Amino acid sequence: MAYLLDLYRRLISVQIRSQLQYRVSFLLDTFTAGFSVVTSFLTLALILQRFDNVGGWTLPEVAFLYGMVELPSA
Repeated sequence: MAYLLDLYRRLISVQIRSQLQYRVSFLLDTFTAGFSVVTSFLTLALILQRFDNVGGWTLPEVAFLYGMVELPSA
């Protein structure tokens, strides 16, 4: 398991270094990804604010689940 985590860390490191070759592109990609995540979560928050819960899910529960889903793609 440690080998796989080290391999994953190395691959992420290589990906970041390759993206940093074009700094403006990297900054724009980072900004648009962050903007997309924030706007989609705000949409969910507005829906849950209006209806209090959806299918029994409250805003803190949805926020936790959303964070867990988005974390690996960060």
